[in-house]
Amino acid sequence: MEVDHDPIDDGYIDYIRTQWRKNNSKCTVMGSRISFYNFVIDYASGKQHYDGELFFKENKQGGIPVTFMNMDAKGGTKLSVEEIFRLDGKVSNKRILRPFKYTFCKQKSFNDECSEAERDMMKGCWTLCYDKLDYTLDEWVLKLQNHEIRDPGKELIKAIAQIHDCGLFHGSLAGYNNYVVVGDQLKLFNIGGCLESLHDQQHSRKIQDFQEFRDTLKMLLAPSCKQWPERDRFLNCFDDAATLNFCVNFKKIERVR
Repeated sequence: MEVDHDPIDDGYIDYIRTQWRKNNSKCTVMGSRISFYNFVIDYASGKQHYDGELFFKENKQGGIPVTFMNMDAKGGTKLSVEEIFRLDGKVSNKRILRPFKYTFCKQKSFNDECSEAERDMMKGCWTLCYDKLDYTLDEWVLKLQNHEIRDPGKELIKAIAQIHDCGLFHGSLAGYNNYVVVGDQLKLFNIGGCLESLHDQQHSRKIQDFQEFRDTLKMLLAPSCKQWPERDRFLNCFDDAATLNFCVNFKKIERVR
């Protein structure tokens, strides 16, 4: 079932025209681009992410493959969808799921009987449009444990460090909720906030991000082998970083990995 695109806001189009007319700078270039999207909901599966396409022009062969994440169904954050979109967009890293847009969308009303999930979609929900993903980490763990994720440690450690370098923190890396699988890679999304807002708690929040990631790795790696000294030494480095020089131990973690 395809979901209709939002009606274009005439007031926003007027705003764009006004900004363009008022731009008298020889250095500043302004413009706009309208997009169209669709996605398909499998109501029976109960999934809260939907495969779709994003179009910037008429294209009978199809648009850009994307995934729409139902953010109304995603608890655990006090941020608005717009805030999450802006935070995710501040960090460019191949291990962080790239956002395209956020939107409030709803299905047409139909006269025939429908399920509760279908009625909810007719009321509408906020979604974030991301690069196409294959599975959430929850789904991958339940269905595809025998498939290998390539190097889940080192590259994600670098991604978390880059989040911090951009003045941000993730805040929700414990558990599987904010990880997705794309091909054979594990990626992050749903960045949680700005370090500046934490004042003197910035350093401890950085360490907490890494330790929450360590706890998730423990859950992922524990079933594979009970006796694995290299794994244990790698995971123990995160605890060392909490009590010793963090930068030195970050390099140590990279070497162990």
